[in-house]
Amino acid sequence: MLSTDALDTQITGVKSNLDFATTTYNKQEALWNEGIGSEIDFLTAKNAKETLESQLELLKAQIRMSQIRAPFDGIIDKIFPKEGEMAGPAFPVIEFVNLKKLTIKADVSEAYINKIVNGQIVELSFASLPDYSIKTPVIQVSNVIESASRTFEIEMEINNPGEKIKPNMVSTIHINDFSSNEAFVVPSLVIRKDISGNYVYVVNEVNNETIVGKKYVSTGLSYDENTVISKGLNAGDKVIVKGFHLVSAGVPVNVVE
Repeated sequence: MLSTDALDTQITGVKSNLDFATTTYNKQEALWNEGIGSEIDFLTAKNAKETLESQLELLKAQIRMSQIRAPFDGIIDKIFPKEGEMAGPAFPVIEFVNLKKLTIKADVSEAYINKIVNGQIVELSFASLPDYSIKTPVIQVSNVIESASRTFEIEMEINNPGEKIKPNMVSTIHINDFSSNEAFVVPSLVIRKDISGNYVYVVNEVNNETIVGKKYVSTGLSYDENTVISKGLNAGDKVIVKGFHLVSAGVPVNVVE
């Protein structure tokens, strides 16, 4: 709490003057109700009383502003100024934290602006806590793209049992921006490319022989060293994923399960 000695002195003076003004007003009002005295005397007494009441309320408001009130329950982690130093709006006074419930914010590339919505579940992991992860909904998605970084902000809130997570800890946010119940997914490394486009090696049965075939494909999204094949493969195709760099189209091979 800031020093309020000067305000306390002013409040004492205003209260004394207000008591006198209230007494004067009450007497003037009684006389006015009996038709005694002038209207100007009554209005002057009333104005003096109300002016002092306003001054007292203003001083009380300044007293309340001298108190630092936390917007939530928590603990004081650090106090910046020393006793007697000047304080002001531009200078931090305390570092106040609540570790039981945390807010996490992240900047996301504008490419995903239409793929993230309020309520979407994301997974949080932490480099400092390798065996710990949390699933939580997004509670806010900004509609503004930052011109410098070309990103928008998302926000999550999490409970923190055991207070494992600390403020300013770095986290990784896993967001599912695509899902499909039916998709061909292959390791990204097995997708080769020539002048005709992307292709993969498959095994075909030709005259009771297992022959390497070449199938051109169209690729979709990639994640975690895997890529979706959006076109070119059919159900039942056997894609060569081991030893793919040792074969070529038309070569007979032995399939090892």
